[in-house]
Amino acid sequence: MTHNALSILIINDNREEIEVIKASIRSFAPNSLYVVAYDERSLIKRMTWLDYHLVICDHQLPDDLAQRANLRLRVQLPYLPFILITSSPEMKKGIFCPESSSWSIRAIIDRNDLGASGKIMQSIFNNSAEMVERERSFQIKTRQKSLLMQKFDCLLKKALQPINAFHLEELSHLLFVRQKFLENPIP
Repeated sequence: MTHNALSILIINDNREEIEVIKASIRSFAPNSLYVVAYDERSLIKRMTWLDYHLVICDHQLPDDLAQRANLRLRVQLPYLPFILITSSPEMKKGIFCPESSSWSIRAIIDRNDLGASGKIMQSIFNNSAEMVERERSFQIKTRQKSLLMQKFDCLLKKALQPINAFHLEELSHLLFVRQKFLENPIP
């Protein structure tokens, strides 16, 4: 049992399946947080809400959303474990290969066995937890370095920026007024 609060992204449009998934996860991680995306728009919006530990997606979503979600997540968060739920006969027979180049899936769970899938999800989490944390810290450090480089670049540009004509004109006027004042002091 995991006592840490896991954050799970569930991509599914079936409310009963979502509750079964949550119950399966509660069997090994009772303090988990769930974010549910029902369509592509909500997926794009919710993808960055949390630092997720697992993504669980229904294969039979309309408009090939499962594959598009997998590709989108693989580009933005390639280290994140992706679990696919399906009742597709091709996948059950092993015709579909999880190591396929178009998918990055850690497990395929049969929709009929969803209630007993907690052990599979726990195994996937345990096997990938260290790598996920390592990748997360690497991405944070990369973002921090990038921000520091942007700040440095901006400061450097400001330091190297020539004084524009307005500043020169204003400066010369101030110097002129100062000189006049020094030559003709106020009695």
